[in-house]
Amino acid sequence: MRIKGLVVTDKTERVFNFNKNTLYSADVILPAASKKSFAGVDINIFVHGDELVHLSNLYFSK
Repeated sequence: MRIKGLVVTDKTERVFNFNKNTLYSADVILPAASKKSFAGVDINIFVHGDELVHLSNLYFSK
C-alpha cells in the first residue's frame, strides 16, 4: 500500500512546492524579526529567558 503512495513525479512536485513555501515563509518571517538577511539570524531571536538556556546549549553550541 505504501508503494502505491510513492509516485515519483507527484513526489517531485510536492517536494518542490514544500521547498518553495518554506522559502516564502522564511522571507515573510525575516522582516518580522527585524532582520534584513539570514546572516543576521541567530539563536537569540528564537530563545528568550533563562529557562531555555539549557536547550540553547544543547542544540546551538557556541
